[in-house]
Amino acid sequence: EESLNKLNPKNYKAPIIIISEIDNIAIAKQTIERGFQDFLIKKNITPPLLARSILYAINRKEFISQLEVNSSTQFTQLIESNADALIVVTTDKLVKLVNKSAEKMMNSPRDILVGMPFIFPLNDKKITGITIIHPDKTKIVGEMRTSRIQWEEKEAFLVSIRDVTQLKKHTP
Repeated sequence: EESLNKLNPKNYKAPIIIISEIDNIAIAKQTIERGFQDFLIKKNITPPLLARSILYAINRKEFISQLEVNSSTQFTQLIESNADALIVVTTDKLVKLVNKSAEKMMNSPRDILVGMPFIFPLNDKKITGITIIHPDKTKIVGEMRTSRIQWEEKEAFLVSIRDVTQLKKHTP
């Protein structure tokens, strides 16, 4: 069990099947939940069982990989097509990710924005009014919301900024 804790199946492209001398259903269940493809008891292995386990493990690993790719693609499309500026900011206020709307609102490409300090306050779950002034003196009025999230296994903030410039111009 200690050896299993050191091994992370997500770090490997090939499927991993655990073969153990220990006949323990709890360990077998934990192994599968951690992402290993199968758990076989050494004394019960036959050539047909091993062949079937390998075949199923390869198929499951390919299926899971394809799901992850599709999920990642859909996530990217969702973020990029959002009309609001979406920005991931670390707890030390560094920008980690921006969408196209954020590039437009900030008047700067993502390769410049990512890694830059985020200058606005991060008030979790509160709406904050902000003004962004472009170099040509154009002003963008925004409503900013932040939520705490996990990003790359660390705490961070998801910042959403809605451009309300036109609404503010028409409000008496």
